[in-house]
Amino acid sequence: MRQSPPAMDEVKLSIVTPVYNVSLYIERCVQSAVDQLGRGDEIILVDDGSTDDSGQYCDWFQRSYGDCIKVIHQQNKGLSEARNTGIREASGDYIVFLDSDDWLMRGALAQIKSILFKRRVDVLIGKFRAYQMPPKAGIFDDPTDFDKQLGGDELNAEHVKRGIFENNMMCTAWRNVVRREFIKRNALLFEPGILHEDEEWCPRLYAAAQSFAFNTRPFYAYRLRDGSIVYSRDWRKTLGLFAAVQMVSVTKERHPEMEKGLTRKYNELAGRALQTLPAFNDEERTRLFEALPKYPAMSRYILLLKGKGVIAANQEQAAPNRSSEAFEKIVTESDDGELLAKWALISYYTMMKSVREAIKNRSDTTAAASVESPAPTPTPKPAPSPMNRRPLKESMERMMQQGGATRLSNVQDPLAASVTTAATAATTAVTATAAIASAAASVATAVDKAQTQVQPESGQATIV
Repeated sequence: MRQSPPAMDEVKLSIVTPVYNVSLYIERCVQSAVDQLGRGDEIILVDDGSTDDSGQYCDWFQRSYGDCIKVIHQQNKGLSEARNTGIREASGDYIVFLDSDDWLMRGALAQIKSILFKRRVDVLIGKFRAYQMPPKAGIFDDPTDFDKQLGGDELNAEHVKRGIFENNMMCTAWRNVVRREFIKRNALLFEPGILHEDEEWCPRLYAAAQSFAFNTRPFYAYRLRDGSIVYSRDWRKTLGLFAAVQMVSVTKERHPEMEKGLTRKYNELAGRALQTLPAFNDEERTRLFEALPKYPAMSRYILLLKGKGVIAANQEQAAPNRSSEAFEKIVTESDDGELLAKWALISYYTMMKSVREAIKNRSDTTAAASVESPAPTPTPKPAPSPMNRRPLKESMERMMQQGGATRLSNVQDPLAASVTTAATAATTAVTATAAIASAAASVATAVDKAQTQVQPESGQATIV
């Protein structure tokens, strides 16, 4: 254990580390922190129901190093709740988030204390170094340029906030060292039950902060490995993106001075969420759609992207005496999550149908042209930049061409059949979940006939 200079030991750090099935990595993680602890610092290891030897490693560290390490064993609740447990148990002035498969760079804690000793800010934003594990081994540094992207003026909190979102800075909990009392005062716990929790948490953190500082040297070693949450395919990750989209939307309303940057973040997160949907099976997609009423901002994104034409077409046929613009305003500005989710479902499946038809027409045209003339020699295309996000339609087409077309072609029928059976059995008022299911069951009819019954007094729509 390394002692910091006495003056800097006035800043006490609590290192919160959630632990779940990381027996191969936890020793390096904990040892990197233990070697740098100063007087009053602590490490809080939250064993989140590990099924390997990770929990035993935690106990061994506590026996070996004593009171500077706290160990908490709990049933598996997920990363968010494990971090929340650590936050509640923390006693330090500042909280450092350290994931159990990562580690701290040499001298990181002294570096952090040196900065916070001079200025007791709400949030210290740091840099990281990423280590890509084999087979794609490599090392790269965090590209964030605090001077260019965040203005270099850490004393101007509003300027920093705008820079974070306008330049799309990578949002992770572990790049931030946060004052514990600031977290407590603003109820900045992590949203339980979702993945991509950092994307939901960071906008709340930055919007609430009144003071910032920058750590311009990499202090955090980020391990990229195939078995981590980052690379896993899980519908809960998309649910986490739904929650992040909703939080960014709410934050944008509360902080109009950051509208430009938050709008960009909103579009980025919502676009990522939408692009994941074709990869899921019917059951996973149904779970997401059942949750959609809780996240009206996500429904509104789908409607704004594709729903205007769908709404207008349905309205003109269902109620010609009422302007489609008025009904569109009700839907796009309504706070009724169920109504928005119904229209979002129709818009989504309409979009999927049009994409499939476009691909089919393109394939037919290509086949006809190949009969008339020999195919030209293909020109090799340069590899796309990793930071270049393709348009939504092109991304969907690519996913379908790579094996998603079979899954997408069967989205409506199995889902409609199962939902129709459930709706028939219902004998009482339709609940929120059943409303979404009914909308999905009526997708084929709604898309082909585009008919709607509208009640102008309440602004509600019933799909038939």
